Amino acid sequence: MRNRDYASAIAIWQSAVTAVADNPRAAYNLANRLKETGDAQQAMVYYRQALTLNPDEVGAHNNLGQVLVSVGAAATALDHYHRALELNPNSANVHVNLGLARLWCMNRLADGLSPSSLDFTPPPRPCRNRASPDESFD
Repeated sequence: MRNRDYASAIAIWQSAVTAVADNPRAAYNLANRLKETGDAQQAMVYYRQALTLNPDEVGAHNNLGQVLVSVGAAATALDHYHRALELNPNSANVHVNLGLARLWCMNRLADGLSPSSLDFTPPPRPCRNRASPDESFD
């Protein structure tokens, strides 16, 4: 039943993306549905499309970062988390995901990965004490 629900949601958002190719919300929501089904490669395509259409979408940067970590590209994910924090420095979700990506990178260093291949620059702005909800389309 759940697979059918996801297939239906994917079909709906795919139709929206096809009908209005310049709609960042449709691309973002399609990417979210694909991410939920485990289709990381296609989710990345549509998160990138959403970001091309709306580069300031915090949710798309955050979720693309999550997908990148899931496919082993945590160092690349850091760029998206940093951008999301530039846009919304109070996002607790992004701070947590940035920390998890950094932890993933540190584990890879322990496994012998070259430190020069990882970016450990600090977030662009300091953490704030209070969190606010992410601004996103979904």
